Amino acid sequence: MQKFMATILLPETLTEEFISLIPQQRFVVNRLVEKNIILNYSLSADRSKLWIAFAAKDEDHVRRVIKRFPLFKFMKVKIDELAFVESKTLRFPELMWN
Repeated sequence: MQKFMATILLPETLTEEFISLIPQQRFVVNRLVEKNIILNYSLSADRSKLWIAFAAKDEDHVRRVIKRFPLFKFMKVKIDELAFVESKTLRFPELMWN
């Protein structure tokens, strides 16, 4: 599996429709995290951008996943292939010596 980073611009003004779709978005994202398709999902403090790290066979696979997001029609998406993703959550857990 290759690694990709999606940089997603969100609308400046959040409509009622956008806000109503957030719970569905969170559900979809959580399922993709459980399946190790999404490795990291981060929202900027001003809520204008998302950064999502993916494990996927190719960029087209990432685009297909993003197109299934409930909030997709509100997003402007840029995808970059990554050389690697380093994350403590992707490492083995530390051993606890009692």
